[in-house]
Amino acid sequence: MFDLVRHELADAHNNAIRDLGVLSEDLMAAGVRINEESRRRADAEAARLEEEKKRIQAEKEKQEVLTTNSKEVALRFEKENQLLDSHQLNLALSERLDKFVFICFYVLFPSIVSLLIFLLLYLGGLALPSALGGVLKWVSVAGLVILPFAISSILFAKKKMQSTSLLSWFPAKIMLGVGRRIISVGIVTLGAIFSGGIYDFAKHLLGFGES
Repeated sequence: MFDLVRHELADAHNNAIRDLGVLSEDLMAAGVRINEESRRRADAEAARLEEEKKRIQAEKEKQEVLTTNSKEVALRFEKENQLLDSHQLNLALSERLDKFVFICFYVLFPSIVSLLIFLLLYLGGLALPSALGGVLKWVSVAGLVILPFAISSILFAKKKMQSTSLLSWFPAKIMLGVGRRIISVGIVTLGAIFSGGIYDFAKHLLGFGES
C-alpha cells in the first residue's frame, strides 16, 4: 500500500513538474510576445516622434522662409517708397526750377527790356520820325515796348520742353499760345511779303505798270 501511495505521489509530482514546465514555457512565450509588442510599439512611437520632429522642423523652416521673404518684401517696398518719394521730390524741384527760369527769362527780362525801351523813348522825347502822327507814334511806342514780350513768346514757343511741368501752368500756357500765334502770323506775313516781292519783280521784268 505504501508503494502505491509513493507511486501516486511520484506521479503527482511528475505531473506537477510537467505542468510547471508547460506553464513556464507559456509564461516565457507570453513574455517574449509582450517584449516584442512593447518593442514594436516603442519603435512605432519613436518613428512617429521622428516624423513629428521632422514636420515641426519643416514647419519652422517654412516659417523662417516666410519671415525672410516678408522682410525682403518689406525692405523692397520701403526702397520703392524711398525712390518714389525721391522722384516726387526731384519732380517738384524740377517744376519749381522750370517756373523760376520761366519767370526770370521769359517774364522779368523782357519786362526790364520793355521798361528800358519806354524810358529811353520817353526821356528822349519819343525820338521817332516826325512824319509819324500822334496816334501812330504811340502805336509805334507800344509796339516797341511789346516787342520784347513778342520775342520772348516766340522763343518760348520754339523751346524744347525738358519736362511737362510748364504745359499745365496758366502763365506758360498763355505765352505758349501767344508765341505760336505770332509765329503763324509771322509766317503768313513773310509769305505775303515774299509773294508781293516776287509779283513786283515779275511786273518790273515784264514792264507792267511802267509809263
